Amino acid sequence: MLPASNGNIYLHALSDNGTAVITATVESTSGIPLAGTSAAEYNVGLVPSVWSFETFSYNFSANQDTTVRFGLFDVGVSTNQIFTPRPGVSTSVGFTVSDPSVIVIRANPITVIGPEFGTLRVTGLKVGISTISINPVAGFAVDPARQNLSITVQ
Repeated sequence: MLPASNGNIYLHALSDNGTAVITATVESTSGIPLAGTSAAEYNVGLVPSVWSFETFSYNFSANQDTTVRFGLFDVGVSTNQIFTPRPGVSTSVGFTVSDPSVIVIRANPITVIGPEFGTLRVTGLKVGISTISINPVAGFAVDPARQNLSITVQ
């Protein structure tokens, strides 16, 4: 039962394809359906999720720290918005840097505990370009187009 004061519903499937039917009803606090209401059914398409950066490129100066946000992204959904894991889920996300002489990640891997976004602290060491890649995470899809961040240190 979802209390009336809570508007958030988290749906995380054990599959990443197919459809599921969600049925919603309105009930009193004692669990009895309210008079004059009826159940509503919704078909929900299941899609795989990948860990993704909030942006695909970033510029900042050498000898400067910056933070980069990352989260989950649903493959095949027409939005470019990342989202958080459901509350209580803890996932360790690791990263690879293409040129560690240009940038350094201050903590690797990062443990993300839902419902928070992951935050990566990056320091520019010298002028140049480097790519941070999210390493494959067990239980999630891999999508290299969404899992790379190009960083230019000026």
